[in-house]
Amino acid sequence: MNFNGLADFSSDIYSFDFKTVVDYCDLNTINLFKRDSISNIRGNVDFQITGNTVDDLKGTINITDLLYTNPKDNYFFKDFNITSSFADSLRTITINSSEIIEGEVVGKFKFNEVVKLTQNSIGSIFSNYTPYETESGQKIDFQFKIYNKIIEVFNPEISVAANTVIKGEISSNDNLFKLNIKSPKIIAYENAINKLNIQIDNRNPLFNTQLSIDEFESDIYNLSDLHLFNITLNDTLYFRTEFKGGIGKTEDFDLSFYQTFNKNNKSVVGIQKSKVNFKNNDWILNPEDNLSNNIIYDNKTSKLIINPFLIDSGNQNIQFSGHVTDSTSTDLKFKFNNVNLANVTPEIDSLNLEGLINGAINYSQKNKLIKPTGNLIVSNFNINNSHQGDLKIDIEGKSTTAYNLEVSLIRNSLESLKATGLIDFQPKKPTIDVNVAFNEFKLDAFSPLGEDIFTNIKGLAYGEAAITGLLENPKMDGDLFLDN
Repeated sequence: MNFNGLADFSSDIYSFDFKTVVDYCDLNTINLFKRDSISNIRGNVDFQITGNTVDDLKGTINITDLLYTNPKDNYFFKDFNITSSFADSLRTITINSSEIIEGEVVGKFKFNEVVKLTQNSIGSIFSNYTPYETESGQKIDFQFKIYNKIIEVFNPEISVAANTVIKGEISSNDNLFKLNIKSPKIIAYENAINKLNIQIDNRNPLFNTQLSIDEFESDIYNLSDLHLFNITLNDTLYFRTEFKGGIGKTEDFDLSFYQTFNKNNKSVVGIQKSKVNFKNNDWILNPEDNLSNNIIYDNKTSKLIINPFLIDSGNQNIQFSGHVTDSTSTDLKFKFNNVNLANVTPEIDSLNLEGLINGAINYSQKNKLIKPTGNLIVSNFNINNSHQGDLKIDIEGKSTTAYNLEVSLIRNSLESLKATGLIDFQPKKPTIDVNVAFNEFKLDAFSPLGEDIFTNIKGLAYGEAAITGLLENPKMDGDLFLDN
């Protein structure tokens, strides 16, 4: 590092006028930036600053020919300019770089109280919030345009499109907080958000938060046409959201929920009467609009209590309840009553499943011991319009990843299929070890799976087979006999 210039501490107001050429600086070694194993910078810095503290500094800092190197790439920034000035007690900080960020902050504020001001403004909507002590009369207006290159430096898993804008306002006197974020596209951890628009205004009488997303794309589930609104009334945050989901945008969601604190100062999140349309079937969440359909979180003990949630569709209903205590204990329960199998299973090509589900699934974890159990009966089980009988499924966790499985299929008092064994979902290579017995098992259900190669499959299967090895490509040994 080469230093050339003057740092004057002799007067009442300090002044700095110098240029620095940084040939090499390892930010990882000096503990300034530890995320990247390689974190090196070089560049030129020109300081022309006066002031004694960060709150009264004014002047200009120019950074040119900055090169940052991390394990992924080299990032070159031609110029980066920061200017601080004062006029009539108002401070203006301007940041100018066509590759990093452009914008300004205007107002009267103390740097070390900006976070507290923001927390006080948001927390002021709750009567039980205890605000931080801050100096009165502070006000901040800000607006920035952010460019993707600087985002890649701090987190390569995130990228933003051009014309991403953040602007807002904070005021300590009336605890005002406004924020608006607009972006054509954001990609984060392989998830994509298209046309994001967030508006927050904690003093708006019509809405406090308004969120819209044109599309959200992920490997798990896709959303589109999402709109969310929030308003705060009597210490309760009420939310309403609508969006479409699934392949072809065929699933509709119309959800209402709220967040508040109970008399014990525990956070409560509740679902109000809401509707989900899945596979052209309407499901009503909390059909009686019961206030006890909620989740209670105790921040002191990290305990989450899920009071019974009820989901109805005609005479079909699903109930969900349980509790979670930090990472040491989990107990979740699902109950199914007269649920049509076709209404809750995803679309599978050449496979149509029907029947009525009754039973329960429980997930239990204590420390490192995980023990899920499931007892389900699917009555009038049909595969591709072929009646197979009543299907019974029993599952019990044996270890963290292994499960005992027992499946039986009974038609006209005859057990046409029985499967018993073990499935181990170990992370790298899931395995299966199951014995299957067939007795007059109907084959016509699988005719659609043959497509143009095997058509009009009919007949009955008898015999036994052992299915072992890797779950994705198991080995099958046994003797099967086909009749009719």
